[in-house]
Amino acid sequence: MSPLQQEWAAFIALVPYFSAHHAVPKMRDRLLAALQQCKDPVLSLDALLLRAGLSFFADDLNVDLALMQFVREGWLAPIADQPFTFTLNLIHSKAAQRCLPSLSNEAGGE
Repeated sequence: MSPLQQEWAAFIALVPYFSAHHAVPKMRDRLLAALQQCKDPVLSLDALLLRAGLSFFADDLNVDLALMQFVREGWLAPIADQPFTFTLNLIHSKAAQRCLPSLSNEAGGE
């Protein structure tokens, strides 16, 4: 198993145990806004970070915590055989956009 596959397996195994409660809220909000605007059904971590303007924070623990939270909340589903690639729950995303239209404006920037 390659180091990337090992890291991915650890990420998936830790999803139930870690919370984004202590993550930086602005970072989580920017990632969520990027998810809400995404129309692609499959999304890599790199693409998500680029969309959110957070590509310099790829190794930040807050990114991992936020992603784990999104998996638990149903925004993302990890693709087991493709490290750090997710399917986006577009139905969940569209429903949340209708309920929380101001969230993407708030997360977009100050």
